Amino acid sequence: MSPSWRSHPPSALSVDGPRVLLRREALPEVVALTEQGWELTSEAPIWMFLPAVFPATHRTWVHDRSSLFWTEYVDGVLQGERPLSARDAADVHRLYAEHAAWCGFPGWDTSRLWLLRGRPGLTLEQITDRIAERTNGRGFGGGPSPWLGQLAERVVTELLSD
Repeated sequence: MSPSWRSHPPSALSVDGPRVLLRREALPEVVALTEQGWELTSEAPIWMFLPAVFPATHRTWVHDRSSLFWTEYVDGVLQGERPLSARDAADVHRLYAEHAAWCGFPGWDTSRLWLLRGRPGLTLEQITDRIAERTNGRGFGGGPSPWLGQLAERVVTELLSD
């Protein structure tokens, strides 16, 4: 697995500024990139490492200026939301870094929002679905592991190779 993801330059649209009270998908730079066909990586910790296994031409990132929010629902009805405290946000970012490390990618930089793209007709969700399908019956157990990182790299290479 290539360490090139560590030194991958940010998107030209990236803004290195103070944190703002916007969800990650609402950042103007993210909106502009999604309009160009990029997709934000999943917020599920299990998939945080994916940018490391995507080809450089299929990944980009912007500085994370977004805020994380606590959203409360009762019986499916939104009751309210508020930004996470700095401590809670740090816990979420720690979890992201831990999951990436467990999959074989230590030193994950949680100050980046990664955006990925498949190829025409192949979305990020379809790619993660293919990875998940390949884990069935192989002792994956639903948790992060070096085996998952290696499997994901093989699947991504198969799906995105020219």
